[in-house]
Amino acid sequence: MSVEAVNSYFFNLFELSKALDFKTLVRSFIASYGYINPPISGKKVVEVLKSIMRLIENYHLSRNKFYNYVSDFFNNLQSISKIGSFILIDDLGLPTILYLSKKFLIKYHFFLLNPMGDTKTWKATTEVQTLSEAAKKYGMHLLKSPDKRVHYLELKMIKSEPLSIEQLIDYIHKNITLQVLRFIKDAERPTLIVSDHAYDVARVSNRFILCHGFGCLKYNMKPIFSKLSSILIIG
Repeated sequence: MSVEAVNSYFFNLFELSKALDFKTLVRSFIASYGYINPPISGKKVVEVLKSIMRLIENYHLSRNKFYNYVSDFFNNLQSISKIGSFILIDDLGLPTILYLSKKFLIKYHFFLLNPMGDTKTWKATTEVQTLSEAAKKYGMHLLKSPDKRVHYLELKMIKSEPLSIEQLIDYIHKNITLQVLRFIKDAERPTLIVSDHAYDVARVSNRFILCHGFGCLKYNMKPIFSKLSSILIIG
């Protein structure tokens, strides 16, 4: 099993996602964890997501290998021709990626597995202290709001309970996915998008919250999809 094996499933996943609305995509994403029954129209998507999940759970990419993958990518940036815009997104989640595959042509994709599913591990590969520094170093436009919105839910949970499924779908759509869409819709094409990690869904007393990396451990789950570190080119 390899990183390439994980990536091989995404061609089919993108194709299947095109026929589904956003609500069904997120429900399918949640169902892949076994929290809810799969939506009828999303059963094939759930099957693919579960296959990807099993590969991620059974494969460990060492920090050194992750470092080498990311370093090689940035060291070879000059060989990538005809890129109009270069964007770095902090916490690009799988529901948003699937939504982008519906809205845009994904000309290229490659998903690395961030061993910890966190920003700190990704920053170490680019030898910077902050994502802002990484963006400046490589000439990227930086979008940090998705990660802020993920952590906002945890802060909100201190004062109120986690979200229902419908509330979570609405939150991801309005506060994360549409924000990403607005940020990239007018970017010059082709657009190269890079992310440090993604997020997972955790269940708390039959309600739901988003997490990534070590933050998932407090909900008695290991990071899974939050390990996905994306490299996408959209045209």
